Amino acid sequence: MNRRTFVRTTFQTTSLVAAASALSGMIADTPTVRLGGPLFERTDDPDSWIAAVKRLGYRAAYCPLKLDAAADVVQAYASAARKADIVIAEVGAWSNPLSADAEMAQQAFKRCVDSLKLAELSAQTVASILVDRKTQSIGQALTKTTYLKQHLVRS
Repeated sequence: MNRRTFVRTTFQTTSLVAAASALSGMIADTPTVRLGGPLFERTDDPDSWIAAVKRLGYRAAYCPLKLDAAADVVQAYASAARKADIVIAEVGAWSNPLSADAEMAQQAFKRCVDSLKLAELSAQTVASILVDRKTQSIGQALTKTTYLKQHLVRS
């Protein structure tokens, strides 16, 4: 092998290794979709909840807590989820704060606020359903931002 062939081969090999290294870094940084769904088994603590989520192969899950859960319990579940690389994706608020029935609207509004408080500590989204008072059309799932916009419009 002459010097010219050696230098060309070395350069090509080095370039190939550098390109492969750069590509593997790009692939690792690419966002992925986390799959999750409902759990139908009862869990009583963060560890059993994490185990149930992982058994189903999920990397995302609904918030397993009731709206009146104590802050330390919420923190325990949120911490366990972070350690296990599980995203608490949703707190369900499934109620209609825009109901034409004033009492029902008030209860639904409180439920949405309580859901947002729980989501603030642990989750990515609060899901609810809005039905327009005039058209009775169904609205969207709420993120924290869209809920606040709806509240500001309503106030």
